[in-house]
Parts: sequence; structure tokens; C-alpha cells
Amino acid sequence: SLYTWGRNANGQLGHGGKQDAHAPKLAPTSQKLTKAQCAHFHSAALSAQGAVYSWGRGALGLLGHGEEEDHEQPHLVTGLQDVKVQDLGCGQYHTAVVTSDGEIRSWGWALVSGDDQVEPTFHVSPVPVLVPATRIAGIACGCYATAAWSDEGKLLTWGRGGSGQLGHGGCEDEVMPRVVEALAMVHAAKATLGGTQDLGFMVVLGADGSVYSCGAEERGRLGRKAERGTPHHTPGRVSLSAAAAAECAPPAATYAVDVAASDHHAAVVAHSGALYVWGS
Repeated sequence: SLYTWGRNANGQLGHGGKQDAHAPKLAPTSQKLTKAQCAHFHSAALSAQGAVYSWGRGALGLLGHGEEEDHEQPHLVTGLQDVKVQDLGCGQYHTAVVTSDGEIRSWGWALVSGDDQVEPTFHVSPVPVLVPATRIAGIACGCYATAAWSDEGKLLTWGRGGSGQLGHGGCEDEVMPRVVEALAMVHAAKATLGGTQDLGFMVVLGADGSVYSCGAEERGRLGRKAERGTPHHTPGRVSLSAAAAAECAPPAATYAVDVAASDHHAAVVAHSGALYVWGS
């Protein structure tokens, strides 16, 4: 079952209207759901059968229904009926999924290259995203940026890079997925993208429990200071051990098992069950 609450100006709660909900309220769904994702203007969910449902604001093709109409209740993304989806991500202006074959499909805002320049566009239905020869395991969407990680632990990012959130050592935009070479020796298990239009950032979880961040450092978003040789646009390690040492003595080994990010802050769950947060 799906329960949602909060602001509902775009119908993103899925209750069949645009009234805010001050407590969890059941949204009408006909399928057993296994995952839900929330963004600023829309929401999406994945069913146990690998189908995707989306609802909320339809502008820029956010919902993937072949048009730009709003939908106030969960609505099947029919453009994915030929595949089984295993993961999905929602950004402010786009949505993306990973199929059971390890391929990516995306809709909403996108970048295209032409006439020696990069320009924005949008897709109202799911379209394939070409990646280097690798099988994708998971995906995350942020504000004008996307991150995906492969079965082998390679991290790929693309989209707007103006804040250095893509982790490629600069602030250039990337039209197609590109491997983050700075993390070539790290097996990426998950990534999450936070921030706003001009202040994007990324937090990466390594399979060994390590955490890395890059992008906009304003308001403490990165959880670390950019050291010499590791500027903000290159992933640098976030030290959980130092944070643990400040709370207890002697410090114990601390490694992460999950990461999350929003507009101005990020969070990590440690193996001990402890929660670490930083930012605004």
C-alpha cells in the first residue's frame, strides 16, 4: 500500500486532488508496490511486477505518459510495458529507470548535443539512454543531473555539471553517461544527488562503507572541506570516524550502509544504526 502526506499543489500525493495532507493518507493503487520516489513536483512508484506508476505535475514530460498533463492519482507508464523495471529515480525535472536487463530509460528534461553546443530538451515518453558496455544496477536523479552505478561498481554521471556535482574534476555538462574516473578504485554501491539548480551535489556510498561527496560546498552540503588535490568538483572522502570520535571514546571503526541527500543537507546511516547528518 502507498501512503503519502505533505504539500500537494501538483497532485504529487496521488490522492485524487490537490489538497494538502497533514497525516499519512492512503493513495489508490491496484498493485503491490515495492519502492516509491518523491521529487519536488511529482512522484513515482515501482510495483512488484516491475511496472512503473507516476503522478503529479506533467510539464516537461515528467510523468512519461506521452503528454504534459497533470495526473492526480498513480498512472501506469505504458511506455515501459515491454520491460521489467528493477530501480527508479526521480529528479526535479526528470525521471529515470533501470530495467532488469541493466539498461536505462529516461523521460522529462534531458541534454542533447548539436551544432557544437549542448542544448536542453525534454521527452514525454521513456527513451533509452546509451551507456558504455556495462550492466547498470541502480540509478538516482537530482536537479538536472543523473547518476547510475553498474554491477561492477562503476559510477557514471551525466547532466548539468556547473557545481561540480558530476565528479569529473570540472564543471562541464555531460550529455551522455561518463564514468567517474576519480572513483575508479572504489566499488560504488549507491549514489544520491541533492541540491538545487545552481548548487547541486552528490554523495556516493562505497561497497566497503566509505562515503564520498562532490559538488556545491555551500552550507556544508559536502560534509567535508575541500583539501589540496581534492577540490569540490572531484569526489573526496567524508570521514565518519572523525564524527564518531567526537561523540565517544575510544573511536570505533565506522562504515556506512546507506546515504541520502536533499536540497541543502545529506544523511548517512552507519552499520551501528547511528545516523549522521550535515548541511543546512
